[in-house]
Amino acid sequence: MSGNLNKAAGRGAAVTLGTQGIRLVVQVIGLSVLGRLLAPHDYGLVAIVTVLVSAGEVFRDFGLSAAAIQAKTVTAVQRSNLFWINLGIGTVLAGLLAAASPLIAHVYDDQRLVGVCLAMASIFVLNGMSTQYRANLARNLQFGRLSGAELTGQVTGVAVAVLVAVLGGGYWALAAQWISAQVMVLTLLLVWSRWLPRRYDRSGPVRPFLRFGANLLGATLLDNSVNYSAPLALGITTSPTGVGVFNRAQQLVSMPLLQLQAPTFRVALPVLSKLVDDSRRYAEMLLRVQLLLLTVIGITFAVLFAQAPAVVRILLGTQWGATVPLFRLLLVAGFFQACTYAANWVFQSKGMTSAQFRYSLWTRPVFVVLIVVGAQWGPYGVAVAYTITTVLGWPASLLWLRRLGVAPVRAMFTNGLVTGVISAAAVMGSWGVTRFVPGPALVQVVVGGLAALLVAAIAALILPGHRRGLQQAVRMLRRRRRGSRTPVEPVEVSAVKS
Repeated sequence: MSGNLNKAAGRGAAVTLGTQGIRLVVQVIGLSVLGRLLAPHDYGLVAIVTVLVSAGEVFRDFGLSAAAIQAKTVTAVQRSNLFWINLGIGTVLAGLLAAASPLIAHVYDDQRLVGVCLAMASIFVLNGMSTQYRANLARNLQFGRLSGAELTGQVTGVAVAVLVAVLGGGYWALAAQWISAQVMVLTLLLVWSRWLPRRYDRSGPVRPFLRFGANLLGATLLDNSVNYSAPLALGITTSPTGVGVFNRAQQLVSMPLLQLQAPTFRVALPVLSKLVDDSRRYAEMLLRVQLLLLTVIGITFAVLFAQAPAVVRILLGTQWGATVPLFRLLLVAGFFQACTYAANWVFQSKGMTSAQFRYSLWTRPVFVVLIVVGAQWGPYGVAVAYTITTVLGWPASLLWLRRLGVAPVRAMFTNGLVTGVISAAAVMGSWGVTRFVPGPALVQVVVGGLAALLVAAIAALILPGHRRGLQQAVRMLRRRRRGSRTPVEPVEVSAVKS
């Protein structure tokens, strides 16, 4: 079981990260093409609705996907019941967004928002249907199928968006991108899973899942309120163009960040959940995945920070030059945000979502107030406030875990500190080299990227502990699972922790 789990974890991480690399390329292409076909106010208009949809998606999931992944066993009846709960919540949310669309248009003084809200409401229903399909593939470590469905959906969404934009659809291209992607993902999940839910059956208890999910829902809502408060506050204090500029800078950061965070979490949660009774192996796996994630994000963000003007010109065009300082501020915020991911893995893999909720309840309202205050100074004020909140959030999460005594907090802090220092050195190396390399933007990015990698390699040579940690993480990625899927030991569903 131990060897199979390690191999499955390595294979899952390799497959998922490989697929995410392709997804990142697709996203960059879509961002670059659409950035030249659409205007800032198109992005700002749709960004207002996508924030509301993203916030509603937290309710729609209700933490039940993580609950199903973390559970030791999920019966066929329980899986069907969870499906209907997610779909029911999604349907209710779709109705609420549709009903609220006139009010939303009135608040933002733009009647076009009515149609956008009505179209985007379908996202809740589509994702409500796909939630337990995704969760079941993840808990069974079938990351290839899950990643394949999401990659195909993303390619479909970008293709549809570009077509609509070329035909003059304007902001509707962005709405079409969201909807078409989710339709494709759901279609593939239905075909590949070959499973249809039964009717709701009370004989399959879901209370442990709901208890886990309710705490996670509260924590996630509080966490996301920090992200959602920025565009919503800007929508009131500035024009759609200002919201669009901030949205583009934020997406340039979230694009690589989410492409790395999502697959890492997808692999880490089910694997760590199976290791909770073995504290040594749990700590080893946690630290390896954290170190690898922060190293990749740190080097990537170092290049993006040093070469921000060139990156913006390549991806968005010359008309988006105002995003450069925002982009750099949010890159700093993005690194510290990534430092907090390991704390979330601990909370959820150990079933301690109630502790996660209490932590978020103490910290997130303060962060939201800072961002709302920052919005009075426009996009730059929001970016500064957001960066301050993420910098403060990292040590706060570690101190909370230290108080609980459930994780190797000192080693987690060391991973973040060392990779942060290396990333700062990589920024200086990348920026310094390209000062002496005149040429087109693409050449500067490539040369700057090579310089950053050289700095990281030198750091690995002179820091033996850091080098050993990376070597262990890479060896894990190289492992390949042989034979059938890793078996899951049968344990009663009451093992789901609250």
